Amino acid sequence: MLTSAMSAPVAPGLQRGECVVLLAGADGSREGGALLVLAAATTTAATVAFVVRYSSGLLQVTVTDEDCVRLQLPPMVPWPAASGGLTVSVDHAVECTTGISASDRARTIRALAAPDSTPATFVRPGHVLPYRIPTPGSLSRGNISSGGGENAALAAASLIGACGLGPHAAYAHLVTDESAPHLATIEDGYRFAAEHRLDVVTTATAPRELIGSIS
Repeated sequence: MLTSAMSAPVAPGLQRGECVVLLAGADGSREGGALLVLAAATTTAATVAFVVRYSSGLLQVTVTDEDCVRLQLPPMVPWPAASGGLTVSVDHAVECTTGISASDRARTIRALAAPDSTPATFVRPGHVLPYRIPTPGSLSRGNISSGGGENAALAAASLIGACGLGPHAAYAHLVTDESAPHLATIEDGYRFAAEHRLDVVTTATAPRELIGSIS
């Protein structure tokens, strides 16, 4: 298992469609949040099934302003121009059944990252939630389980961007596998990563590499 702020060995796993555990807390605190993050462009059905099994099950995909215009993704609710937020949910329009299976969602996620996708590529509403990335500038070191979703979206997109995989990250909040499940803390994230031999990336230990790295 790799524990790193941002290292080249993280990228190969993401490029193969594997997920990593992304941890962030306020000012380096271990009381933060944990995300399962994967590169949208290389998402596989197997990885989606794994992420859904151990997360909230709500898969979000970061998209840019240009994506929202090109794919005609209006906001789910109105948002200020400089902020981010959820757009209408989508499913892939071709070769999908219910849209909720791992293979269907993986196809939808990859299409959101594909430059040749068009509005007709998707049906609305669906089972994947695009999240428009807030205007880049600074990534809060705050808890990625808070911040109205913007901290999580920016952290996930920044990780994928820093690995040279563009701004499209698929992610979900890690949930503990207990009798009373809850959103995972940083400590939970470390334990989960060790159990499943997943790479760990933290924003607290290397904010310079993650802040403003969206490309």
